[in-house]
Amino acid sequence: FFFNDTATTEIYTLSLHDALPIWSVKAWLDAEKSWIVDLHDVSDTARKRNVPFELILLSASLHSGILNQDLAMGLHAALSEPENYLRHSEHRVYMDLPIAWQGKPNREIRRWYPDDGVACLIARYLASASTISAEDSGSYGDRRERFCRATNSRLRIELSRRNVDKALLPESLADLFDHSALFLRSEIPSVMVGYATRNIPARSLLPPSIDRVYGDPSAIRIENKDPDDQSPEDVEEESALAEMGFEPDEPEWMKAIRDCFRVSNK
Repeated sequence: FFFNDTATTEIYTLSLHDALPIWSVKAWLDAEKSWIVDLHDVSDTARKRNVPFELILLSASLHSGILNQDLAMGLHAALSEPENYLRHSEHRVYMDLPIAWQGKPNREIRRWYPDDGVACLIARYLASASTISAEDSGSYGDRRERFCRATNSRLRIELSRRNVDKALLPESLADLFDHSALFLRSEIPSVMVGYATRNIPARSLLPPSIDRVYGDPSAIRIENKDPDDQSPEDVEEESALAEMGFEPDEPEWMKAIRDCFRVSNK
C-alpha cells in the first residue's frame, strides 16, 4: 500500500509490522484449541497420557509466562521428573524451574505457577522418544540450540497441519516468545512480561550469580533465606496437631495429578 504522503506510508507500514504478532498469536490460539480438542476426542484410556511437550510449551507461552528459551529448557527438565518438581500451595500447582544464567545451567530457580488449563495439560504429559532432552554432550549453549531447533521444528509441523499460514509460523522458539510477549503486553502489565522474558533480573538467582546482578553480598543472604520459613508459633501449632493425630491433607486434585504420573511411569 502506498500513499502520496511519505510519513503516512511509513506509519501504515509500521502498523502492519506491529499487527503481525497479533495475527500470529491469534492463529496459534486457534491451533492450540483445535489441538486440545483432537487430543480430548479419543477414548478415556488413550486420553490419560497423550499431551506432547510442544503443546504444553505453546500453551505455557500463550497463557502462563514461559517466554524465554532457558525457561523452556527448565520446563522440559522439570517435566522429565514431575514427581520431584510438581508442588502445590493452597489451591494452586507450581513448579520450581531450574534455569541457566549467562550460559551456565542451574544458576536460577524460578517458581512458576501455570494456569489451570496448562496444569491440566501437564497432568497428561507424554514424554516420547522423539522429545529432545538436554543431552549431556556439548556446552549448554549447544544443547539449548539443538533443543530449541528440534522443538520448534515439531511445533511448526503441527501448526501447519492445523492450517496456520506459513507466514505466521514461528521461525524459532525465540520468535514464538517474542510474538507472545508483544501480544501479552496489551493484556497484562509490561513489568510482568519483562520478568517472564528475563529482561528483568529475578531474586531467584542462586549465588554467586545474584551477587553479579545486584552487587551486594546482602542479596545472597536474602536469597538463601527460605521464603516458606515458618514462624516458631506455626511450627509449634503443627507439632501439637500432629500429636493429636491431625495431619495436613494434600488436596484431592493434587493427589489426582500425582496419580497420573505414577500410573504413567509404571
